[in-house]
Parts: sequence; structure tokens; C-alpha cells
Amino acid sequence: PDGLLVRERVCQPFDYDSVQGVRIEKVLNVKGLKGVVHEVPVKLVVAQNESTSHRARFFSLGRRIQEVALVPSFMKHSEYKKSLWGHPQVIGYVDVGTSLDPVITRDEFRRSSVRLNLFKELVRLEKDIKHALDVELGKQRVVSMGKLEETLENVIGKIAVEDRRIARRETREKNRLRKEALLKAKQEALEAKLAAAESEQEKLDALPQLSAEEALAQFQAQYGGTEGYQAYRDTLDRSNLPEIDPADLEGLDDMEFEEIVRLDDDNLPELNEVMQAMDEDVPADHEDATINEVEELATKTAPSPAPKGAEQKSVRTETPTPTPNISGMHVNFVSMQSEDGEIPRTLTVDDTIHINTLHPDFIARMRSKLGRPLVTERLGAYLAIILSSHYHNQRYAKQERDPSRD
Repeated sequence: PDGLLVRERVCQPFDYDSVQGVRIEKVLNVKGLKGVVHEVPVKLVVAQNESTSHRARFFSLGRRIQEVALVPSFMKHSEYKKSLWGHPQVIGYVDVGTSLDPVITRDEFRRSSVRLNLFKELVRLEKDIKHALDVELGKQRVVSMGKLEETLENVIGKIAVEDRRIARRETREKNRLRKEALLKAKQEALEAKLAAAESEQEKLDALPQLSAEEALAQFQAQYGGTEGYQAYRDTLDRSNLPEIDPADLEGLDDMEFEEIVRLDDDNLPELNEVMQAMDEDVPADHEDATINEVEELATKTAPSPAPKGAEQKSVRTETPTPTPNISGMHVNFVSMQSEDGEIPRTLTVDDTIHINTLHPDFIARMRSKLGRPLVTERLGAYLAIILSSHYHNQRYAKQERDPSRD
């Protein structure tokens, strides 16, 4: 309702000094154009507990730009990538000030020499950050669960191998179906061309086959003699007609006169195309050659194969589908607390899933004997649900697939 205060939130700056952990503070001197040096302050904290709302982020003039792990241009240069910068225990900021220009969506920076030099300076800090993070994670890790971690990783590795095998089998099947479809399409196109050629031949065969006397009589009746035929030729495109003198029509034999009889307004262009194609198939000086002679001529005129050892271009008929890169995940049992007081169930960073042994659901299913953990059916089912969910999410993310569409 209007006028009713539902919730009140006070915005205030976050105090990084209040976070317990290893602090890394430095001012980077980044070289720019014409020898200008830009000072970029970096303040990072490798916290003892996770803080998902304050992960390392780029700032510009006091305004947030994007989390460091979500900036693609920097991830291309980073050695440890999201496994380091995306870890919820690595918090802080990199204030670029006016040295870099953010894009209009404020999730990336425009390309420049300053951006490249800044990224190189940040990469030099990664080893110190990684060392501090490994120390903190070592404190949280439950050493007594090491054997269970190894067992779970082996199981996931076997599943990953089987998934790759299934993916390759599916890829081969898709390529086979695609090849069959292409061959079928080519076969249908060839059959259509053959049918069209047969239809044209049938049309030509259906034309009347007249003797010389009958053709001459028909010619006289249709054109009214040589003068009428000359007038008819003047109305046509002379390039489509053979060079024949009308005065010599009476002396033509059956084979020569057949060409004249078949020339009319309907079949003239098609006939010329067929005859031209026939003339192009066999050279003029080989019109009377036998089939064997023509094949021999084609063999002689064909390009000779490249000699052995010579470079040849390889032609691919289809683009191979890349095999999905699916790797087994790493599993760590840790004791995690959160800055906001919540106890996280799990934490996934890159290919490693951290399972929190302090979560109430884990504690309720955990049993021990003489200080050693026992894997019960309840604990096994709990871990199976967690690992299968994270494993499939990682697999879909690597393959850039949408699970809702599969």
C-alpha cells in the first residue's frame, strides 16, 4: 500500500579492514601513452571465511564496473582465472580511475595499451594471492576426509570417461546421418537432372521426322517459298540460326534438311543449347572419334597428379564436431563459515567443489568411529545428490548447452 514502509536499507561503504585474513595492498604504476604513468590502487583481502557479495571487483571513480573474474579480456591473460579471482574468499577492489574507459554496458573495458599493461601488473600479483588462498584453504580442509575425497574423485573420473565415450558415439552417429542426408540430396539432384534431360530428349524425339520431299512441301506451305522464309528470318535473332542460304534448300539431303525442319519459335533456343553443349564436349577435330578415343583424349588432357612429397591441399567434405572437453571434478571437504552468518552447503570454484562439513545436513548424516569418519547410506545419498548436480552443471557450462532444452 502507498505510504507503508515495507523494508529499510541503509547504504554504507564496506570496511575491508574489518575482514580477518591476509591483506594485499599495492599501488600499481601502469604505463600509458606518451610516457604517462597511471596509479591504480589495489586492495585485496584473502578472507578466512567466504563472502560472495564482496568478491574482487573493478571500480572506476567510485562506481562498480564488474567482478574481476567476469571480465573476459582479463581472463584471457590470467594464469589462474576464475579459480582464483572467482573464489568467494578473495575480496576487494581494483580502482582503475580514469586510466581505463568502460564500455557502455559497464561490464568490460575498451581496448587500449593501458588496459594491457594493467592486466600484466595484475597477473604479477596472482602468485601472492594464490599462496595466501592456499594457506587459508589448508586451514579449513578436513584432513581426515582425504581418503573419501580420493574415492569420490575416482568415481567422478570414471563417469567423465563414460560421458566422453557416449559423446563421441553420439557425434559419430550425427556425422553418419548428416553424411547420408548429403548423399541422398546429391542423388536426388542427379536424378532430377537425368529426368530433365530425358524429358528434353523425349521432346526432341517427338518432333516429326520427315523426308526431304515432305519437308520441302511443308516448307513451301508454311513460308511461301524462299522469299517468305527470308522475311521470317529477318524477324528472328540471326545469332540463333545456322548459316544456310535459302537458295540451296532444294539441294539438301535428309540429314541436312532435318535441321531446317526443326527450327521453329518454340524449340529453337533449347535445340541450340543442346547442340552447343554437344560441341563443347567433343573437340571439333574429334567429332568422328569413337568412345575409346574420346576417353583417351580426356585422359591426356586431364591434369597430372602431383608428385610424391609435393604439398597438396586437403579437401574436407564436412566439418568435424569437436569432442566435448569434460574433466572429472576435484572434491574437498572443508569447514566453512560465512561473513553474513549463513553456513553454505557447498562452494564450487572452477573444477573444484568444496563440501562444507559444518552444514547441519552434513553433520546429521555423519558418523565416526574412533575418530574416523564412517560413510553411511544417508551420507552417501547426500553426497551423490550434491556431486551429481554440480557435475552436470559444470558439464553443461563447458559444452555451452542449456539443460532445459535437452
